[in-house]
Formats: sequence, structure tokens, C-alpha cells
Amino acid sequence: MGEMNLSKTLQDLLTAKKILFCVLSVNVIILLTKISLFIVTGSLVIFAYIMDSTLDILNDAIAVFAVKRAATPPDLDHPYGHGKYEALARVTISLMLGITIVGIVLESIDRFLIGAYEIRISQIVLNVLIVLLCAYVLISLIELYYAKRTGVSVLEASAWHYITDPMTTIIVLIALYMVSIGLWYLDIIGSLIICAMIGYGAYKIFREASEVLLDRAIIHPTELRRIVIEKFRPNVIDCHAIRSRTDGFGVYLDCHIVVKPGMTVEEAHELAHEVEDFIREYYRDKKFHGITIHIEPASGKNVYDD
Repeated sequence: MGEMNLSKTLQDLLTAKKILFCVLSVNVIILLTKISLFIVTGSLVIFAYIMDSTLDILNDAIAVFAVKRAATPPDLDHPYGHGKYEALARVTISLMLGITIVGIVLESIDRFLIGAYEIRISQIVLNVLIVLLCAYVLISLIELYYAKRTGVSVLEASAWHYITDPMTTIIVLIALYMVSIGLWYLDIIGSLIICAMIGYGAYKIFREASEVLLDRAIIHPTELRRIVIEKFRPNVIDCHAIRSRTDGFGVYLDCHIVVKPGMTVEEAHELAHEVEDFIREYYRDKKFHGITIHIEPASGKNVYDD
């Protein structure tokens, strides 16, 4: 069962890698388009827009690398696989986002201190932004579809990031229109709004990836102990030493069960398989890559709570 899940996960990772590579290619074209707009206008809000797109490319590039590494089968040096490369990549992305925010804020302060400045916005610039708006909506919908189909978290994270890009584009459109009628300071305000959106995304990415790297529990020990004892008593006297973690792609679970006195090794072994099957069925929404159950004999200290 675990090997079948691992094989499916590897296939899903390969699919995710193809999608991310396609999105990366499209993003390069989008970035070049934004750079052209900045050269024409010199707008700070478009500069922030460029930084957002640059980080999209870094996000996709790191994600492609991470998914490629995560798809590498477990080996002697990495018995749990290479899934945490994805979480490590996401932490790196969040730190890059933070550095970018600082740079844009400093530039905004400089421009505000300088005072009024002129920016010329043509209808062509606005039309190009509308095309970019449609492109971002399409990218996010495609990634969400494949994220749901494959269950790859990095693809879902990328999709939700792109969902914010249409909103960013709308902010840029409004800011540039207002600037074109003389409200120059909205160029600065628009760039700061984009910074706030990037900052929120960075915080969310960092928090979620950190939970993976720090091995936050996926299954609550108290709940697992209760359901196992209720289901398998009197054969199972206790369930303890419960530890669960994820590498971002699948769940690993370890636990000890105390069996009733007099059980043979064969009977205890068969019981362990039954407990494993029950856990997989009860937590069917989890993608288990491994469940290890250690059998312990009953002693005077192993008693029911009730």
C-alpha cells in the first residue's frame, strides 16, 4: 500500500514539474513585457509589478528544482525521500519576497521626498495590462486544476500566488490611470499596496513551509490513541509514543501498541497490520507514505484509562 502511494506521488510530481516548467516559460515572456512597460513609463508601481513577476519566476524555478528533487526515490542516505526540498525552497522564496519588499519601500520613500513627478501613460500601456490580467487568471486556473488532480502542495501554493496577480494588475491599472490625470502620489501608494500583498504572501509561505521543516504533528496523538483502543480492545491495551510528520507530499506515522497477554508473535503481527489498515481508512484524506507500528507486551503498568 505504501509503495503504491509513493509510486503515485512520484508520477504526480513529474506532472507538476511539467506544469511548473510551462508556467515558468510564460512568466519569462510576462517579465520582458513588464520591463518594456517600465522603460516606457518609469512608474514605481510598474517597478513593483516587475519585482512581483521576477519573484514569480524565482518561485517557479525553485519549485521546478524542488519538485525534481522531491521526485527522487528514497535511498540509503535519505530513507524518507527528498520531499523537504520543496519546503526548503518555499522558505527561500519567502525570504526573497521580504528582501524585495524592503527595496520597494525604500524607493517609495525616496520618490515621496523628491516630490511631484510626471509619468506619461498611453492607451497601449493600459491595453497590455489588460492582456496580462487575463494571462494571470488563466495561469491560476490551470495550476489549481492540476494541484487538485495531483495533490502537490507546491503547485497549489503557486496557483494561489497567481490568483493574487490579477488583483495586483487591477491595482496597477487604477494607479496608472490616476497618475495619468495628475495624481502622481498614487504611483507610490499603489507600489506600497503591492508590497503589502507580497508581504502577506511571504508570511503565509514561510509559516506553512516552516511547519513541514520543523516536523509539526499531522495527526493528533490523543485522537489516534482513543480510536485505536476503542476499535481493537481487548486486543490492544494501549497506544502511545505516537509521532507523525510530513515532508510536504506524504505523511509518516510511528506508534507503539500494547497487546493483551498471551498473544503469539504471529497474532500480534497480524493485529499490527489490522491497526495499520484501520488508520489508513480512518485518515483516508492523508497520503501515508509509511506507518510503523511497534508491538509491546502487556505489563502491570498497561491498563485502560476507564
